[in-house]
Amino acid sequence: MSTRLIASFACCAFALASAAPSDAATRTWTGTIDSYWDTPGNWDTGVPQTGDAAILNAGPNIELKDSTASLDTFNISNGLTLSTRGYRLKANNSNEGLLVIDGTGTTVFTQPAIGVFSLAIDTDDMLIANGARLDMADGIVQVDDQLTIGANGSITGFGTLDMRNDAARPEPILANSGTIEAIGGSLQIDTVNGGQLDLDGTGAEDGQGTLAVTQNTDTLTIDATLSDTFNGHMSVGMGNTIAFTQPLALSNATLSFVVGPEDTPQPGTPYTVITAPLVLGSFGSILADPYNGHIPYVTRVMTDRIEIITATEGDANADGQTDSIDLTTLASHWNTSGNTWSQGDFNNDGWVDSIDLYLLSRNWSADPQEPSSLSWIDALDVPEPASFGAFLIGLGTLAGRRCTRR
Repeated sequence: MSTRLIASFACCAFALASAAPSDAATRTWTGTIDSYWDTPGNWDTGVPQTGDAAILNAGPNIELKDSTASLDTFNISNGLTLSTRGYRLKANNSNEGLLVIDGTGTTVFTQPAIGVFSLAIDTDDMLIANGARLDMADGIVQVDDQLTIGANGSITGFGTLDMRNDAARPEPILANSGTIEAIGGSLQIDTVNGGQLDLDGTGAEDGQGTLAVTQNTDTLTIDATLSDTFNGHMSVGMGNTIAFTQPLALSNATLSFVVGPEDTPQPGTPYTVITAPLVLGSFGSILADPYNGHIPYVTRVMTDRIEIITATEGDANADGQTDSIDLTTLASHWNTSGNTWSQGDFNNDGWVDSIDLYLLSRNWSADPQEPSSLSWIDALDVPEPASFGAFLIGLGTLAGRRCTRR
């Protein structure tokens, strides 16, 4: 968060009366008459005018019936909600405007305003903090200087987040330590004049930032350069994508692969979760409920995308290959009970036995110098368990040859 934004927030959120400049007024919402912004009796000293500071921290929720004046400060808190209802919320007086959405449950709902550019919000700085939320329903939210999403703050919905500062700015024009989530369609973040985004948290909150898209066929597009290697969290549903238009570097980031109750991942089928012109690094861990309760997922990093694949039967370590490593794992747990997938129990019956070996052989990763999976199956011919010791010795010899060649 910039020094200016911290100072502005401290003044506006916690010393409200002193936040407004000397030639303007601080006007506080009471909602005495009804829920409409432009009703004079809903404010202690009348409807906010150009250059004023508007404070909304008590009373009923608020609705716009017209666009607001160009405010110096707009501060909503204490769980109140405001709906723009197709009009424009403006905190852009003299290029020093500040919009603050603060506190658990505090929400600004936006719809595209009628007129040029479909602007729903036009502000210089914006701060979303302490469990507050900006909920977008299409249209454009324009931030001319800096946007900060604090821990537990969030932007959700669909539309365009339009960042307009210049590329020469030394600090990120968007700093996200909370959550940015596409819901209901496509959410796009643009940088009109350049500048960089820090999407995974800053300072003590580094690594806390989350990007999410988990519903229907929604997409989240980041049309900007990131300020550093991403080490936060991404949550992507089956059939959803987070698209970066600039190179993406990952380090110790985590991924949640979300499979809905009606989704059925097909084993071996790749699901693209991330796209970028260039992908460097990979996720440190995948958080996902195993398919069918026990089959893990595999991450496959390509030059321009990251895919999630349901592991094939036999791939004990879920690295995308059924090979000598998996065979060694199976052999070390042979004919024992109480095992899991990672120990060689591929049919989830608790035992590592001839059935699991058959599944492994059927999906053995192709190598032109070794028997194909089909010849393995033919040779296997489902022998009795007592004969599997000799069979494992033969497979161990084959695995040893693979390891030697490596």
